Amino acid sequence: ILRLPLAGYWFDRIDAGIKRFEYREVKSYWDKRIGCLLYSNLPKMVIFVRGYSNRMLLADIESIQIVYGFNTDLHIHKDVYQIHFENVRNYRGEK
Repeated sequence: ILRLPLAGYWFDRIDAGIKRFEYREVKSYWDKRIGCLLYSNLPKMVIFVRGYSNRMLLADIESIQIVYGFNTDLHIHKDVYQIHFENVRNYRGEK
């Protein structure tokens, strides 16, 4: 399961069903975390965490692609991972 911390604004947009993609810059830190999902046959899931709170959302990852980042939320001139997710639901974490 991929765990992604988000600023409140982006978390709220996912929670409202407005945002369906999340982006992370292609670099070694994210290669280690996202790259392994690209080649795995296991179910792919993501947990979105709202800042430093205990509010979390769980979603299924539909696909992961590498796209040019300028026309994304990041607005950077670099490649980024585009994580397309679906079936977003509240998540309480494991006890």
